[in-house]
Amino acid sequence: MSPALEADVEQHDNGEPIEVVVELNPEPSPKSGTRGERIAQARAAFERQADAVRRTILAAGGEVLGSAWINQTLRTRLPKSLLEQLEGDDRVARLDVTRTLTAER
Repeated sequence: MSPALEADVEQHDNGEPIEVVVELNPEPSPKSGTRGERIAQARAAFERQADAVRRTILAAGGEVLGSAWINQTLRTRLPKSLLEQLEGDDRVARLDVTRTLTAER
């Protein structure tokens, strides 16, 4: 769990869901095939792994708000009680706060 998320968790009530980015451990990149085939394989591998984590989140009363296969993340809204379980999941690399991206000028 990132330090920013730890600080955010301290400010939430136990019953209040928390928006969390769940970063998954990537599977090894495909080494053969065309660029398009390798991309499709990497995306399919992410979806397989993400589906298992999604089921865990939904079973615990959480929500999956979005996903990004390119950076191996799920944007979620979770009950505080689920954070410890996800931290111990081998498929999960890191739990972090959501961030808004802004363009540099």
